[in-house]
Amino acid sequence: MSLEDHQADWDRTVALVWAGMVLGVSFLATAAKFLAPSLPRPVALDVGRHTFQVFGWVEMALTGSWV
Repeated sequence: MSLEDHQADWDRTVALVWAGMVLGVSFLATAAKFLAPSLPRPVALDVGRHTFQVFGWVEMALTGSWV
């Protein structure tokens, strides 16, 4: 395999990992928090804020590895 093929494979891998994380955090984890009857709404909102903050850091790290 050439260097360009390895780069293309790496690009696809990073893009798929990122897409999976977006779907997992945005649609599954967020929705699950608000379906839990024992979790008060202010706590769920606080957890969501921290979740997306950490997810932003992970996105920046993935972006740095992609460039």
